[in-house]
Amino acid sequence: VGANVGSTPLSIMHNNDGESQLINAGSGVEDFGGVARFKTLIDNMRSSATSNGRAHLTLSSGDNFLAGPEFSAGLNRASGPLYDAIALAAIDYDAICLGNHDFDFGPGLLADFINDVNGINPTPYLSANLDMSTEPALSGLASNGDIASSTIVNKGGEQIGIVGATTSQLNNISSPGQITIDTDVASAVQNEIDNLMGQGVDKIILISHLQGIDEDTALIAQLT
Repeated sequence: VGANVGSTPLSIMHNNDGESQLINAGSGVEDFGGVARFKTLIDNMRSSATSNGRAHLTLSSGDNFLAGPEFSAGLNRASGPLYDAIALAAIDYDAICLGNHDFDFGPGLLADFINDVNGINPTPYLSANLDMSTEPALSGLASNGDIASSTIVNKGGEQIGIVGATTSQLNNISSPGQITIDTDVASAVQNEIDNLMGQGVDKIILISHLQGIDEDTALIAQLT
Protein backbone atom coordinates (compact mmCIF):
# COMPACT_ATOMS: atom_id res chain seq x y z
CA VAL A 1 0.00 0.00 0.00
CA GLY A 2 1.32 3.46 -0.85
CA ALA A 3 0.77 6.65 1.15
CA ASN A 4 2.59 9.84 2.08
CA VAL A 5 3.89 11.08 5.42
CA GLY A 6 4.56 14.75 5.03
CA SER A 7 6.60 15.05 1.85
CA THR A 8 7.93 11.47 2.06
CA PRO A 9 6.25 8.57 0.21
CA LEU A 10 5.51 5.61 2.47
CA SER A 11 5.22 1.93 1.61
CA ILE A 12 2.99 0.01 4.05
CA MET A 13 3.58 -3.74 4.09
CA HIS A 14 0.86 -5.64 5.93
CA ASN A 15 -0.19 -9.21 6.53
CA ASN A 16 -2.39 -11.13 8.90
CA ASP A 17 -3.14 -14.78 9.69
CA GLY A 18 0.42 -16.01 9.28
CA GLU A 19 -0.75 -18.92 11.45
CA SER A 20 2.58 -20.76 11.80
CA GLN A 21 3.13 -21.26 8.06
CA LEU A 22 6.82 -21.68 8.70
CA ILE A 23 7.62 -24.11 5.89
CA ASN A 24 6.52 -24.50 2.28
CA ALA A 25 3.50 -26.55 1.32
CA GLY A 26 5.49 -29.67 0.38
CA SER A 27 6.76 -31.61 -2.57
CA GLY A 28 5.82 -30.05 -5.89
CA VAL A 29 4.53 -26.83 -4.31
CA GLU A 30 7.72 -25.54 -2.71
CA ASP A 31 7.01 -22.07 -4.09
CA PHE A 32 3.85 -21.80 -1.97
CA GLY A 33 4.16 -20.65 1.61
CA GLY A 34 7.01 -20.65 4.07
CA VAL A 35 8.31 -17.87 6.30
CA ALA A 36 11.72 -17.79 4.58
CA ARG A 37 10.08 -16.84 1.27
CA PHE A 38 7.90 -14.30 3.04
CA LYS A 39 10.85 -12.66 4.80
CA THR A 40 12.75 -12.52 1.51
CA LEU A 41 9.77 -10.83 -0.15
CA ILE A 42 9.49 -8.27 2.67
CA ASP A 43 13.25 -7.58 2.60
CA ASN A 44 13.15 -7.05 -1.17
CA MET A 45 10.17 -4.69 -0.87
CA ARG A 46 11.95 -2.70 1.83
CA SER A 47 15.08 -2.47 -0.28
CA SER A 48 13.05 -1.31 -3.27
CA ALA A 49 11.24 1.29 -1.16
CA THR A 50 14.51 2.65 0.19
CA SER A 51 16.05 2.77 -3.29
CA ASN A 52 13.07 4.79 -4.50
CA GLY A 53 13.19 7.28 -1.64
CA ARG A 54 10.23 5.78 0.21
CA ALA A 55 9.93 5.16 3.94
CA HIS A 56 8.47 1.77 4.88
CA LEU A 57 6.29 0.33 7.61
CA THR A 58 5.64 -3.38 8.30
CA LEU A 59 2.53 -4.46 10.23
CA SER A 60 0.71 -7.64 11.25
CA SER A 61 -3.00 -7.75 12.10
CA GLY A 62 -2.80 -10.87 14.22
CA ASP A 63 -3.20 -14.65 14.34
CA ASN A 64 0.55 -14.84 14.32
CA PHE A 65 0.63 -18.53 15.27
CA LEU A 66 -1.75 -21.50 15.18
CA ALA A 67 -1.93 -25.01 16.60
CA GLY A 68 -0.36 -27.52 14.22
CA PRO A 69 2.82 -29.46 13.46
CA GLU A 70 5.06 -26.39 13.14
CA PHE A 71 3.91 -24.86 16.41
CA SER A 72 4.11 -28.23 18.17
CA ALA A 73 7.72 -28.56 16.99
CA GLY A 74 8.47 -25.24 18.66
CA LEU A 75 6.75 -26.31 21.88
CA ASN A 76 8.79 -29.49 21.92
CA ARG A 77 12.15 -27.77 21.33
CA ALA A 78 14.90 -28.73 23.72
CA SER A 79 15.73 -25.11 24.48
CA GLY A 80 15.58 -21.62 23.04
CA PRO A 81 12.70 -19.49 21.74
CA LEU A 82 9.64 -20.82 19.94
CA TYR A 83 10.23 -21.25 16.21
CA ASP A 84 7.32 -18.92 15.46
CA ALA A 85 8.92 -16.27 17.67
CA ILE A 86 12.19 -16.58 15.76
CA ALA A 87 10.25 -16.13 12.50
CA LEU A 88 8.34 -13.04 13.66
CA ALA A 89 11.48 -11.46 15.05
CA ALA A 90 13.27 -12.03 11.74
CA ILE A 91 10.46 -10.35 9.77
CA ASP A 92 11.00 -7.24 11.94
CA TYR A 93 7.51 -5.79 12.33
CA ASP A 94 6.97 -2.21 13.42
CA ALA A 95 3.81 -3.30 15.29
CA ILE A 96 1.71 -6.44 15.71
CA CYS A 97 -1.99 -6.64 16.54
CA LEU A 98 -3.20 -9.44 18.80
CA GLY A 99 -5.60 -11.84 17.06
CA ASN A 100 -7.86 -14.49 18.54
CA HIS A 101 -5.58 -17.43 17.70
CA ASP A 102 -2.76 -15.76 19.60
CA PHE A 103 -4.72 -16.64 22.77
CA ASP A 104 -5.57 -20.24 21.84
CA PHE A 105 -2.99 -21.72 24.20
CA GLY A 106 -3.91 -19.31 26.99
CA PRO A 107 -2.34 -16.07 28.24
CA GLY A 108 0.67 -17.79 29.78
CA LEU A 109 1.93 -19.16 26.49
CA LEU A 110 1.19 -15.86 24.74
CA ALA A 111 3.38 -14.15 27.35
CA ASP A 112 6.15 -16.66 26.65
CA PHE A 113 5.80 -16.04 22.93
CA ILE A 114 6.01 -12.26 23.28
CA ASN A 115 9.01 -12.57 25.58
CA ASP A 116 10.68 -14.90 23.08
CA VAL A 117 10.16 -12.42 20.22
CA ASN A 118 11.25 -9.46 22.30
CA GLY A 119 14.35 -11.30 23.46
CA ILE A 120 15.47 -11.19 19.82
CA ASN A 121 13.80 -8.10 18.35
CA PRO A 122 11.48 -5.99 20.57
CA THR A 123 8.12 -5.32 18.91
CA PRO A 124 4.96 -3.66 20.33
CA TYR A 125 1.81 -5.82 20.53
CA LEU A 126 -1.39 -3.82 20.25
CA SER A 127 -5.06 -3.98 21.19
CA ALA A 128 -7.05 -0.98 22.37
CA ASN A 129 -10.07 -2.94 23.62
CA LEU A 130 -8.26 -5.54 25.75
CA ASP A 131 -7.32 -4.74 29.36
CA MET A 132 -4.41 -6.96 30.40
CA SER A 133 -4.22 -5.63 33.97
CA THR A 134 -6.72 -8.25 35.15
CA GLU A 135 -4.69 -11.19 33.74
CA PRO A 136 -1.59 -12.00 35.85
CA ALA A 137 0.30 -13.64 32.97
CA LEU A 138 0.10 -10.52 30.80
CA SER A 139 -0.24 -7.59 33.22
CA GLY A 140 3.53 -7.17 33.49
CA LEU A 141 3.92 -6.98 29.71
CA ALA A 142 1.21 -4.34 29.63
CA SER A 143 2.71 -2.30 32.45
CA ASN A 144 6.11 -2.15 30.75
CA GLY A 145 4.63 -1.28 27.35
CA ASP A 146 5.28 -4.53 25.49
CA ILE A 147 1.49 -4.80 25.10
CA ALA A 148 -0.29 -1.50 24.52
CA SER A 149 -3.35 0.10 22.96
CA SER A 150 -1.25 1.95 20.43
CA THR A 151 2.27 2.92 19.52
CA ILE A 152 3.99 5.78 17.72
CA VAL A 153 6.67 5.16 15.11
CA ASN A 154 8.82 7.64 13.24
CA LYS A 155 8.92 7.25 9.47
CA GLY A 156 10.08 9.76 6.91
CA GLY A 157 10.62 12.33 9.63
CA GLU A 158 6.97 12.09 10.69
CA GLN A 159 5.18 10.47 13.63
CA ILE A 160 2.67 7.76 12.76
CA GLY A 161 0.25 6.37 15.32
CA ILE A 162 -0.77 2.72 15.08
CA VAL A 163 -3.82 1.45 16.97
CA GLY A 164 -4.75 -2.21 17.44
CA ALA A 165 -8.15 -3.84 18.06
CA THR A 166 -9.17 -7.45 18.70
CA THR A 167 -12.50 -9.17 18.17
CA SER A 168 -14.98 -8.75 21.01
CA GLN A 169 -15.88 -12.45 20.55
CA LEU A 170 -12.54 -13.46 22.08
CA ASN A 171 -14.06 -15.20 25.10
CA ASN A 172 -16.20 -17.40 22.85
CA ILE A 173 -13.57 -18.44 20.32
CA SER A 174 -10.29 -18.54 22.23
CA SER A 175 -8.79 -18.73 25.73
CA PRO A 176 -7.94 -15.23 26.96
CA GLY A 177 -7.97 -16.07 30.67
CA GLN A 178 -8.91 -13.14 32.89
CA ILE A 179 -8.39 -10.41 30.29
CA THR A 180 -11.12 -7.77 30.36
CA ILE A 181 -12.63 -7.33 26.90
CA ASP A 182 -14.32 -4.08 25.89
CA THR A 183 -17.06 -5.12 23.47
CA ASP A 184 -17.52 -1.50 22.34
CA VAL A 185 -14.57 -1.74 20.00
CA ALA A 186 -15.35 1.52 18.19
CA SER A 187 -15.29 3.58 21.39
CA ALA A 188 -12.07 1.94 22.58
CA VAL A 189 -10.35 2.64 19.27
CA GLN A 190 -11.71 6.18 19.05
CA ASN A 191 -10.44 6.94 22.55
CA GLU A 192 -6.98 5.84 21.50
CA ILE A 193 -7.17 7.89 18.30
CA ASP A 194 -8.14 10.92 20.40
CA ASN A 195 -5.20 10.25 22.75
CA LEU A 196 -2.78 10.13 19.81
CA MET A 197 -4.20 13.30 18.27
CA GLY A 198 -3.88 14.97 21.66
CA GLN A 199 -0.15 14.22 21.42
CA GLY A 200 0.02 15.92 18.02
CA VAL A 201 -0.08 12.72 15.96
CA ASP A 202 -2.28 13.28 12.91
CA LYS A 203 -1.35 10.24 10.82
CA ILE A 204 -2.97 7.13 12.29
CA ILE A 205 -3.27 3.53 11.08
CA LEU A 206 -5.68 0.96 12.52
CA ILE A 207 -4.61 -2.70 12.52
CA SER A 208 -7.65 -4.71 13.60
CA HIS A 209 -8.33 -8.40 14.00
CA LEU A 210 -12.09 -8.75 14.02
CA GLN A 211 -13.95 -11.59 12.29
CA GLY A 212 -14.15 -10.51 8.67
CA ILE A 213 -13.65 -7.57 6.36
CA ASP A 214 -17.29 -6.48 6.78
CA GLU A 215 -16.67 -5.94 10.49
CA ASP A 216 -13.53 -3.91 9.73
CA THR A 217 -15.43 -1.77 7.22
CA ALA A 218 -18.26 -1.17 9.68
CA LEU A 219 -15.79 -0.23 12.43
CA ILE A 220 -13.89 2.23 10.24
CA ALA A 221 -17.16 4.02 9.37
CA GLN A 222 -17.62 4.79 13.08
CA LEU A 223 -14.22 6.39 13.55
CA THR A 224 -13.05 9.97 13.13
